[in-house]
Amino acid sequence: MYKFSRNLFYKLNPRLRFLLFYLRHPFRLFYLLKAKLFLATSNRKIIYIVSFPKSGSTLLENLIEFSNKFIIPPFVGDFNFNLKHELSENSYDYLFHDINLLIKNHINPSIGNVKILRKYGIKRIVVMVRDPRSMVVSNIKYVLKKSLWNRGYELYDGFEKKTPSEQLSFTELHFHSKFTDWHDGWRNLNNEFKLLFISYEQLLSNPAKLLKKIYSFYDLNIDDIEIENAIANVLFCESNKSKRLSRSTYLPDDLDHEILSYRNREKTVFSNYIKKYKDEYVWE
Repeated sequence: MYKFSRNLFYKLNPRLRFLLFYLRHPFRLFYLLKAKLFLATSNRKIIYIVSFPKSGSTLLENLIEFSNKFIIPPFVGDFNFNLKHELSENSYDYLFHDINLLIKNHINPSIGNVKILRKYGIKRIVVMVRDPRSMVVSNIKYVLKKSLWNRGYELYDGFEKKTPSEQLSFTELHFHSKFTDWHDGWRNLNNEFKLLFISYEQLLSNPAKLLKKIYSFYDLNIDDIEIENAIANVLFCESNKSKRLSRSTYLPDDLDHEILSYRNREKTVFSNYIKKYKDEYVWE
């Protein structure tokens, strides 16, 4: 049922989906109106973040949005394309041209995506990664929560019936077959875009430092106080959310041990990748 209603929503007229986006997120409508009235600029910047799923990029997105300087525009593209991490020709037809924007996506470094990004004037991109062992663990928790995004996604049919070891093996192989190619693909696009590679671990270690690095990458001057306020507000919200999830999420008793052992496991299918980028991304 959810899959049907989700597909129906994405078949609606883009203008109607644009309206529904702000009806669903009234606080973003408030930010939009505020930006239109007080933050209009002739030198609009677009902070564009790409990451592999479960890389922690939503935390980064929230930190930047809470600075109240950037607006997240509605996505009106084809959902079936987006599910495959591809953009459709109309993905960003409703980008505002007089306010600074923030866009986060899990898109592939494909020829089609490069063409569409260039069409919309995207020239600088932040590429966010995470220790793949943590991504595997995060994805298992995410799937077992039966989130709205996963409902109707055939890849994880029957996932909750697998043993913890089977869940780890299945997820590890799925991520390994895609993540390293995804990462290398973006590395090879240095001639197409100006790229800034960062890691989730760097964000957790020193969020203020990383935010300043991103703003500098886009030639933006954001006040230190605004950065610190955004960090305080977002981390407070994240803490409360974690407490709610810990009470409401079903996890088998023996999964936590499997998760902890995998996060600290030295020999995995990702060992060469982790070693290669250890100094650049600072995994720990």
